[in-house]
Amino acid sequence: MKIIRDYIEVLFLQVPISEQTNQVKEDLIGNSEDYYFALIEEGKSEKEALGIVISEFGTLDEILAVLGISEEERKTSPVAEDFLMDDALEYWQESRKFAFNLSFGFLIGFASLAIVPFWGSGNGGVLTTLSALLTCLLALISLLFIFISYKEQRQRIKEIKKRTISEKVRVLAFEKMEDYHRSYQFSLCLSFISYGMSIPVLFILIELFYLPIAGVVFFFALCGLGTFLLLYASIIQREYKRLSKNKQRRKIKWWHRLKYDEEIYWVIVTIFYFLISFMFRAWLYSWLVFLVGYVIAEILMKNKATSTYN
Repeated sequence: MKIIRDYIEVLFLQVPISEQTNQVKEDLIGNSEDYYFALIEEGKSEKEALGIVISEFGTLDEILAVLGISEEERKTSPVAEDFLMDDALEYWQESRKFAFNLSFGFLIGFASLAIVPFWGSGNGGVLTTLSALLTCLLALISLLFIFISYKEQRQRIKEIKKRTISEKVRVLAFEKMEDYHRSYQFSLCLSFISYGMSIPVLFILIELFYLPIAGVVFFFALCGLGTFLLLYASIIQREYKRLSKNKQRRKIKWWHRLKYDEEIYWVIVTIFYFLISFMFRAWLYSWLVFLVGYVIAEILMKNKATSTYN
């Protein structure tokens, strides 16, 4: 309920910023909205339910007392600032950099694996040494890209949680997420194609052309490309979604409460694809896992949208 959220957001503008106060605010919003919908189910009108909920709020002094914050601490501590349009545009720009750096880190990691077959081709000579050193170097660079980018993004997310996201930002975020959805789906399709082609290319180069090293190299290259596209598109879509969330709680079906994270979901689907392929040697038709996964993803996204957005 937007009125309840706005009321509490305004009330907490005078409360010092901390993880405790942010958590109390979100809990209070959630409990109040649940109470509101419970009153509606009991037969109260919307105005009556809203009046009952708001009338039961405590004063600011009572909230500060519950949190253990003195009047002096309230005056000297920073209060929540609005997360405005310029802040959102800057955040999305930095998030795109994060998406690229993280995805590129995984791509370099796959590149390091693609060099491993050259270890044996050098017969313990210079080529073996150089390929081993290059593998270690690329693996280190991959870890640095992943660790540094993840740490920076995590800090940005923490800063967002300390601020109040304006309604204009939420609307813009939802519109951008809808506009980006086509590009997101296109990237997923390309990712699935890369994963799906990796095994046939490996098989063709090894069995038909007797080029095992080239087969392994192209296999990891296609897997790396698929992972890059999957992560890059999923992260951008997720960061638009992060600012568009209203966190409005309603009485919804139990399956709407299933948590769905696109990035984790597609990683699980990919792992399942390789497990099915290796266990049953079903490389010719195991790629259908991605088609089934896509259908399930669309269903989960619609269910999540029902319980998340206005």
